[in-house]
Amino acid sequence: MVSLEFEKPSTWSIGKKIGLIAVILLIVGPFLPYYVYNIYNGGEHAVELSYFDFDINRLWMFLPHISAILMAVLLYLKFDICIKKGSKIVNIKPFILMAWGFWFFLTYLVDATRLEDHAGYGLWMIVVGLFLCAVVGFLEWRYPSAVGAGVPLGRLGKKKEKEVVAEVSAEPAPEIATTADIKKPVPELVVESEPSKEEPAVEPEPIPVSAPAKAEKIEAVGREPTSEEEKTLLRWARHIAEDGKTFEQCMKCEKYVFLSAKDSGDTIVFKCPECGESFTLNK
Repeated sequence: MVSLEFEKPSTWSIGKKIGLIAVILLIVGPFLPYYVYNIYNGGEHAVELSYFDFDINRLWMFLPHISAILMAVLLYLKFDICIKKGSKIVNIKPFILMAWGFWFFLTYLVDATRLEDHAGYGLWMIVVGLFLCAVVGFLEWRYPSAVGAGVPLGRLGKKKEKEVVAEVSAEPAPEIATTADIKKPVPELVVESEPSKEEPAVEPEPIPVSAPAKAEKIEAVGREPTSEEEKTLLRWARHIAEDGKTFEQCMKCEKYVFLSAKDSGDTIVFKCPECGESFTLNK
């Protein structure tokens, strides 16, 4: 799933919040003193050179800004870069951040130690920004859903309770219908002279259950989406398997799981087994 929509700050993980600091350092750092030296010509005079100088660094002067743009795209845009490893799907965005940040962190750190006292604070801002880039990649890999205090954890628990009540009230309805259907044929079989021959006619009842489910899926897919979330839900509906589940990435916890799908006639309700979040698609 690729979307040009930025994630809301209220949903940011710890790594994404630290990443904002790294992006600011990598954007501002190149404009500040990178190399400082003194001139003793009739008096001491300090000369400060920034990294953003085409005559000195050529196109390399854009490298910190490219790093900041890469971090912003990988962290805050709603899309995934995944590879399939056997039966497991791995998101490689954190590994790109770790490799990029650690490699260039070492490069600029060597330059800073080589310059020693002549290294300006702009250079050190670039070094710290690239180090945070590697740290953010590690945090996104190990703790992708570790959010800050701004996430309403109490509301999640209330939603789960409501969902359980809804499921319990919906399940007895088909059970009553099936028991009523079983009781009706019994007196008819007793009255007739050959009940044993007509008993197998009860078995074909479960067969047409699969047909309406497929028809509902096709009906739901045929409608045009009105939002990005509805576009994702329509794609989920097209991928529902025969067991009533679809393997997709949850929009809440961002994990690839088997989402359960329940068709209630006018809506299809998807539920994530990992975080318990439910998503409703109106037909």
